[in-house]
Amino acid sequence: MQNPHDTLFHEALSAPTDARGFLAGALPGGLSAHLDWEALEALPATSKGIGKTDAHADLVFRVGLRGLDRPLHLVVEHKSHVDRRVVVQVHGYCARILGDLSRRAEADDGLPLLVALVVYHGPRTWAPDLGLQDLYALPDALAPHLEPFLPGFRFLFEDLALLSDRELEGRGLTDWCHVAIDTLRRGAGPGDLGAFFRGIRARVQRLAGSSLGAERLSSIYAYLAHVRGLPRAEMAAIIRRELGREQEERMQSTYDQIYQEGRAEGRGEGRDEGREQGLAKGLEQGHGDGLRDAVRAVLTARFGFVPEVVDDALQRAGADRLRAAVARVALVERSEDLLSDLGAG
Repeated sequence: MQNPHDTLFHEALSAPTDARGFLAGALPGGLSAHLDWEALEALPATSKGIGKTDAHADLVFRVGLRGLDRPLHLVVEHKSHVDRRVVVQVHGYCARILGDLSRRAEADDGLPLLVALVVYHGPRTWAPDLGLQDLYALPDALAPHLEPFLPGFRFLFEDLALLSDRELEGRGLTDWCHVAIDTLRRGAGPGDLGAFFRGIRARVQRLAGSSLGAERLSSIYAYLAHVRGLPRAEMAAIIRRELGREQEERMQSTYDQIYQEGRAEGRGEGRDEGREQGLAKGLEQGHGDGLRDAVRAVLTARFGFVPEVVDDALQRAGADRLRAAVARVALVERSEDLLSDLGAG
């Protein structure tokens, strides 16, 4: 996982019992009604691609189709920033997974059945190109002659920001899946964190009493620590007021773990970091992801997409470089002008 958003999304849906309600509601109703959701299985999400490199989709599931003796495979990809070429990326995942499945299938069974779903949450709404056909940009005179021979592919899409509270409630999610998805939808944004916790209080209380509740709530607090970057005392006061002292202690323990991980990393690099420096280092990745998302959002709004060379530089840049890019992103005449700020010019 490359960032806290991906990590929490993967944890929310990695178990079929948690993923079932979310996926059933995300797929079109007519298709969802034909699937045997009780038979949902999680599969490895890695496939060997060209040059024997690994191609990772976020999640892959297999589910039975009523009236057919072949299953449907669901490839689920998560995005926390706008990516204009996402259809190319997801098509690559699906093509490689389809190739692996085809080699194991009986020749007379037909091709394995596969559908892709992209789930997005980010700082702005996004209406992506859903098919390869939308990106070819052919002249009218040439299109009828060439289109029939070009690769075709389409994916399903869901923007969590457009999923209402009522719709989320209607999916019958497990407490864990509901809390995790709601945290991605609302917890990471600039809204009132106290109001967010009040909205999930009953589910948090039930979750705390379950066998994996402590571990899962720690994941929620770690995610919020990374993406919100609130000082320990401020976060503790909000949780004590809204969720009670038991959850405040759970949050404090999570912050301690982040601090220890950051301190251990500092020792590995030969630095002797103090307590607050260790916590800051533990949170640095989350701050960096927020800054990257901000730069991507502005570049996409101004120029339509983020060039690959700029996106690569964003991924490599540290917090200081990213802050410099945030300060200049609204002023540059083209996306590539940020490369010097990002240390790649």
